[in-house]
Amino acid sequence: ETYLWSTGDTTQTMEVNETGIYSVTVTDIFGFESSDSLKVTYPDIKISPGDTVICYGDVITLEVTGELHESYNFSWCNGSEEPSIEVSEEGEYHVEVIDSLGCSITLGTYVTVDMFSEQVSLGDDRPFCIGDELGIEFLDKSGEYDAMANDAGDEISNKDDETYNYLWNTGDTTSTIVINEPGLYSVTVTNPTGCMAIDSVELSFQGYMPEPAFEAPPVCFGDTTFFTDQSTVEGSQIDQWLWQFEEGETSSQQHPSHIFQQPGYFDVSLEVTSSEGCSNSITDPVQVYHLPEPDYSPVNVCDSKDIHFSDHSTSKDGELTQWLWSFIDPQGDTLHTSQEQEPWYNFIEAGNWHVDLAVATTKGCTDTLNRQINVRTSPLPDFEYSTACLGEQVFFSDLTEAPPWAEVYKWEWDFGDGTTSSLANPSHLFQEDGKHEVTLTVTSINGCVKDTTKYITVHSFPEVSFTAPDLCAGQANQFIDQTYVPNSKPAYWKWDFGGKGSSKEQNPWFTFHEPGQYEINLTVTSEAGCTDEHSKIINVMPTPESDFEFNPRFGASPLTVQFINKTKGASSYQWNFDDGSESTSQQNPKHTYTDDGEYHPTLIAFDNMGCSDTTTKTINVVPVSVQIIPDNIRYKILEGYLGTTFEFTNLSSIPLDTLFMKTRTNAAGPLREKWTGTLKPGYTKEYIFLSHLPFHNPEKHHYLCAEIIIPERITGEKHSFENCISFKDEFKVLQPYPNPAYNQITISFILPYKENVHVEVFDIQGNKMMDKEIKKSNTKKGVNFTKLDLTHLSNGIYNFRISYRDFVKTGKFIKL
Repeated sequence: ETYLWSTGDTTQTMEVNETGIYSVTVTDIFGFESSDSLKVTYPDIKISPGDTVICYGDVITLEVTGELHESYNFSWCNGSEEPSIEVSEEGEYHVEVIDSLGCSITLGTYVTVDMFSEQVSLGDDRPFCIGDELGIEFLDKSGEYDAMANDAGDEISNKDDETYNYLWNTGDTTSTIVINEPGLYSVTVTNPTGCMAIDSVELSFQGYMPEPAFEAPPVCFGDTTFFTDQSTVEGSQIDQWLWQFEEGETSSQQHPSHIFQQPGYFDVSLEVTSSEGCSNSITDPVQVYHLPEPDYSPVNVCDSKDIHFSDHSTSKDGELTQWLWSFIDPQGDTLHTSQEQEPWYNFIEAGNWHVDLAVATTKGCTDTLNRQINVRTSPLPDFEYSTACLGEQVFFSDLTEAPPWAEVYKWEWDFGDGTTSSLANPSHLFQEDGKHEVTLTVTSINGCVKDTTKYITVHSFPEVSFTAPDLCAGQANQFIDQTYVPNSKPAYWKWDFGGKGSSKEQNPWFTFHEPGQYEINLTVTSEAGCTDEHSKIINVMPTPESDFEFNPRFGASPLTVQFINKTKGASSYQWNFDDGSESTSQQNPKHTYTDDGEYHPTLIAFDNMGCSDTTTKTINVVPVSVQIIPDNIRYKILEGYLGTTFEFTNLSSIPLDTLFMKTRTNAAGPLREKWTGTLKPGYTKEYIFLSHLPFHNPEKHHYLCAEIIIPERITGEKHSFENCISFKDEFKVLQPYPNPAYNQITISFILPYKENVHVEVFDIQGNKMMDKEIKKSNTKKGVNFTKLDLTHLSNGIYNFRISYRDFVKTGKFIKL
């Protein structure tokens, strides 16, 4: 047999010197192999607990734990042979664990003793000022006071940056307490490791602790700060004050004043002492505001030029809120003031001016800068230029104005494209179209420099584009121009619709009546005269012609309507009845409207190519009432003819689409014209007669009437409505009609104002046959009509009399 260990050894046995996994492979004389492995390790034992901290006076048990065997022996550093020991002192402890074969392992741990219980003190018994704070003193390990703990009452956390818990016999849990009465006070302090310290102190009454306080409002630098003592003490009085200002300056006055030598924040301390010897102090910051520092630019300027003054004023305390500029001419007169932060000013003459700037802050601090500036005479630059398209020269002409003593001797042109010129009147060829910023800077012999800038446009060719989608034959489509002209805009358009028509509009509508393929061409000329064109090919698809009728046209609910499809060239349909019901694809549907209202049924007709046509009509499902009023009648007389205009309002319950309009005077007409359209209930339109009434003898015409007739087909019967106006505002009786009359006659008269009217009828013997009083509420200014019932009168001649105020008019009629 042969042996091969994982360590490389080839002996039958091997010595193990360290922990780990060991394996061996054994091969017999026939070449067969066999392998095995073994893990060698120390036992898993330790001292519990490990390194630890105990409080002073406590005892802790150190014990060997883990995979212990009954054959193990223990040898502690203190001579104990037990698995555990008890310790109370700080130090390092170790134990040697030995097995039955003599193998051993040494374990160790460190125990730290926390001396916190011996480091806390409330001090000796003593007199105490009521209202003062009581806190612990922190002692070092030797029992001496630790100066690092600051004054009595400082939290220990200030020294060790740890958290401590406090419990006073008063129930307070804060690091310090305020003493409000004499007596015995004790505290228990627990540190973060759980160790506790307890101490107590007996405090006797000395007096009450003063409560120092003072007031010192902020002031501006240079002003006096006035201090007002506001300190108080219970049961006594304050008889000593000690103020400490900047740089060791002090005062023993109760209400001192002080002028600080510089601005900023200053900690001012006040210590007050009562007559019982109780003292307390306070330190509060007192602020002295910095004064603002006014400043501006420029300081050298030229006249006849808008000068922008930039404010450079600064403030360390508070924001700048007010500016007062004073512009003082060489004669000492203040010509202008401004409260703007950065004003503009144009100096009207050269000379030595003063520009003063006063500034104020939100803190109420102010300061003023008085400065003299030199104002020189400046030229007034200007130029003109020619218009050009890309590739053309632009010619510039200098138009600068300057007096002889400020004559221009230098021109600097900047064309905005990296090129310049020093000529007075240059020309320039721009390599790109668009806007170019051109600046002319002129320099006069007195050193004044002034410039002016203008934007020069080199016109571009139009970038022609338009929308031209495929569409359906017979349908109007708007072609939208989308041409873009940089720095300009299109001015002229020329459309060619595949030889079927043309247009000069920008966004024309056009209808192709025959399907097919068409080339659309658009030529655009810009305002500068540049021209370009663009073409597109579109397909025009066949289109159905949607149409329908319905019966009845209107009526009260429930109303059953039969729809009759009149569409041409469609293969499918979609009806929407506009009452919330489901749509239908029937060709000739019937539908019942259950509620009154205005409905807009819609028919969409589709062909096999996807083209569609839509028709929408209006059905009024309402109880039918008809009334339409002509109003606001106006007229115009031109060359012996009378033109009439009036407004008409639909007071019916249904819309109207056809009306007959009539106009007449008492001496001419009537004229009749037809109006068609859509007039919804409550809407008003204006009608102007195309024809004119003859008006050659104005004295024969007394009134003008407008009449509206609603055709019989709309409601099943004829309706008419009339209104009249007079040509003159005077009381006048018109000829009655009809005359002769049968059973009824209309008496008409003109009133200059609304008033009561009295109508009387007499036979030829003078007997009164009728007497009618018309109230003012039933009359109107202008033409009035009243109907008289003649059925009770016998045939013959009758006189009538109309009384209005103090006027009486008479007339005559015949009864047949």
